[in-house]
Amino acid sequence: MTSTPTVATQPRPVERPGLPLALAERIGFLLAHAHIGIRNAGNQALERFELDVREWAALALLNAEGSLSQQALAMLQRCDRTTMVAIVDRLEELGYAKRNRNPRDRRAYALEITPKGRRTLSEADALLADVEREFFAPLSAAERRTLIGLLQRLLVG
Repeated sequence: MTSTPTVATQPRPVERPGLPLALAERIGFLLAHAHIGIRNAGNQALERFELDVREWAALALLNAEGSLSQQALAMLQRCDRTTMVAIVDRLEELGYAKRNRNPRDRRAYALEITPKGRRTLSEADALLADVEREFFAPLSAAERRTLIGLLQRLLVG
């Protein structure tokens, strides 16, 4: 009696409502669509401040880091110069941030958050915390911490 060799098979993807079976286990697809979902929810919550999540992030960085050049802010936020100019223009137009000449380099500007920007950031942070809580509600607190740690490892290396 001869035995038949067992062939290892890949488990078939599990169909999830709202996810196409062909993409349901593709990490890039899942990350991209999770990003779109949380970004859209964040943008909707920030509408009352006339902000989007990129502008909020710039304010949060200016608040945490203090005065920064546009270049440094773009590097921290991981966005291109053109986008950063538009973000800073918008924050300045709303009175949330201001440009000052950099005393160490007269060709550059030092950006800083204004008192109005700090007040707005405080309110916006509370709204975004609610958005994140709701969006990530299907995950336990431990799963959220694990997700954060895994994404940080991917981004930092």
